[in-house]
Amino acid sequence: MGSLATLGTESEQGSAVQWAIWILGLVATVVIVVYTTKIARAALANQLGDDPASKE
Repeated sequence: MGSLATLGTESEQGSAVQWAIWILGLVATVVIVVYTTKIARAALANQLGDDPASKE
């Protein structure tokens, strides 16, 4: 049994598959955030009566 403070600090090298999954997850997260922001801005502009196409 180890210390709770050292939990998750092992210096284990990940395989290429693990790295690919991490990178794919990061890219997917960024894409989802950008897409959601675009939809939210358009909805907000629609509610406020602004034209979102004129600001791009």
